[in-house]
Amino acid sequence: MLMLGVMNVMIGGEKSPAHGVPMGPDPMRMNVVGIEQTIPFPGKPSLARRDASAMVREAEAELASIRLDIQARVRQAYYDAAFQTRALEVVGRNADLLSALIAASEARYVSAGGSQVDVLNARVEATRLGETAAELVEAPAPR
Repeated sequence: MLMLGVMNVMIGGEKSPAHGVPMGPDPMRMNVVGIEQTIPFPGKPSLARRDASAMVREAEAELASIRLDIQARVRQAYYDAAFQTRALEVVGRNADLLSALIAASEARYVSAGGSQVDVLNARVEATRLGETAAELVEAPAPR
């Protein structure tokens, strides 16, 4: 900082009398008149510019990272939804096949050509398939 000033200039003449005694100019008045200008230290502005550009690059990198994270989450959500849709289709087809299998095993059992174990196994598998379908439907949405 550069400052140019004038200090201790006697201004005015006689002061008002105190207790009836006239007084002269006050030597301790310390009036200051000045002009000041801030002059940066050599190299400081370029360091400030470098620091600001580094902060800009950091913010841009963070923005790019956030964009990539959002894109990855959107893709993951899409693939999760596609998987769930396809899995429900497969479970539906398997349920149709198990229904036909149950009907066939019951028909064999009624005609005394099959065993009751085959009918029960087919029904157990149908129950498991129903549980799998319920789990797929109730699966929480990915975050």
